[in-house]
Amino acid sequence: MQPMPFLCLLAFCVAAAAQPAVLAEWTFDQPGQLHGWQPNGHLTEVAVRDGALHAAGTGADPFFTSPAIDIEANATQWLEIELSATGGRRSELFYSTTPDTPHGGFAPEQLVFWEQPADGEVHTVRVDPFWQNEARIIRLRLDITPGSTVAIRRVAILEAGGGEPLTGVEFDGLDGWTQRADGLWLSPPLDVAVDDLPVVVLRLQAPAGRRARLYWATDAALGLQSQNVALRGAGRPHTYYLRPTSATWQGRLAALGVELSDEAADRAELLSLRLAARAEGPADLDVVYFGPADGHYRVGRPAEVICRLANRGYAPAPPPRARLTAPDGLRVEAVPLTTEPLPPCQSTTLRWRVEADRAGVYPLELIADAVGLPALNARTELAMLPPLVGVPQGAMPPPVRATTEYNIGSYYFPGWGRGESWSPVDEYAPWRRPLLGYYDEAQPEIADWQIKWAVEHGIKYFMVDWYWSAGSRHLEHWVNNA
Repeated sequence: MQPMPFLCLLAFCVAAAAQPAVLAEWTFDQPGQLHGWQPNGHLTEVAVRDGALHAAGTGADPFFTSPAIDIEANATQWLEIELSATGGRRSELFYSTTPDTPHGGFAPEQLVFWEQPADGEVHTVRVDPFWQNEARIIRLRLDITPGSTVAIRRVAILEAGGGEPLTGVEFDGLDGWTQRADGLWLSPPLDVAVDDLPVVVLRLQAPAGRRARLYWATDAALGLQSQNVALRGAGRPHTYYLRPTSATWQGRLAALGVELSDEAADRAELLSLRLAARAEGPADLDVVYFGPADGHYRVGRPAEVICRLANRGYAPAPPPRARLTAPDGLRVEAVPLTTEPLPPCQSTTLRWRVEADRAGVYPLELIADAVGLPALNARTELAMLPPLVGVPQGAMPPPVRATTEYNIGSYYFPGWGRGESWSPVDEYAPWRRPLLGYYDEAQPEIADWQIKWAVEHGIKYFMVDWYWSAGSRHLEHWVNNA
């Protein structure tokens, strides 16, 4: 096997310590002096006092337009906005490369979002436009949140110092990266051809959270692009193999960014990041789902608990093993262990048949592993409902009508078929299966159950969907047969 090509990078302390160059800067420490910044008609109470440009956004689209500038654009530039504000939220920054558009030179595609603070304290907000595909920047438009008040102390356009961009990517940790106030980590400036490096290999440890996020900027598109990373196995390292969107992951890479976790990001850790020509790496087991195989079980009838294991790595995993621990009162039938290796990027499902002596909620614990791989732990609960006394299994109990003064109806769409419509439920959330199980809704017995549940919950009628198109009628099976 040929070694996987990748590019190496060393981040030197000298480069990290270099001071940025100030390309343009405005401060508002002279009373009454706006320095060429023009408010539009949706801003009121505009005044320069106490070292800041004050304004209130009273209209639907409040913004300031900067004086003329002339900056040769590249990917190493950013803006800093020092301000205090109340009522802020996501706002916009537009930039212009020409005066010849219907909106004074500004266009929707030349837009960067920024988070306007809302707590009244002074913050310095960094805005990264990644306008490297433009020629020259000639004007800015700074939008503020409608209904908010701002006191802008300083606006500056900066450019990274420290010499040439780095020409390779292999990071061990975040040394040399910059963390923005919103938690996003940005790499040092890069200049890397990525057409033959379509895979980003990210090794990350996050104690909590459901997702991380990868960002990138190339000369194929304006601004920062991004892709979610579904986190797994909180508390231990995992390797993630990402293929960024091909339309924007091409040409030359100017920067990378990472949000480490949507929860407890301060305790998450980036262990390594590199680019590769293909995905290669060891086996990595993951518990995709552990819990009831269905959403409705009763005492006296068999229930099923399943564990879906996936190999997220790019080498075969040894045959997986699993042990289920259940409390007293729940009988568990041992699961036969598989003897087959688990191929890369494939999953397998282990099953246990269980029965309960009494109704209740039973905690379950799982330990799963494979030879040479770390053990995985998972917990879930199995709810067992009381038995249906005096009702034969499979028979429908008589309905108990709910009384209500309202005339409530329900829309009924008989278009959920088989296959792909239900595959996400089967894979990730089997407890969301219908309480009747998968059924043929054209059968009268199924309609009996649906009508029973409707009566018991105060629903008095169904509005049933069906279709007619060019003489063809369909989705009539429920009305005609049930």
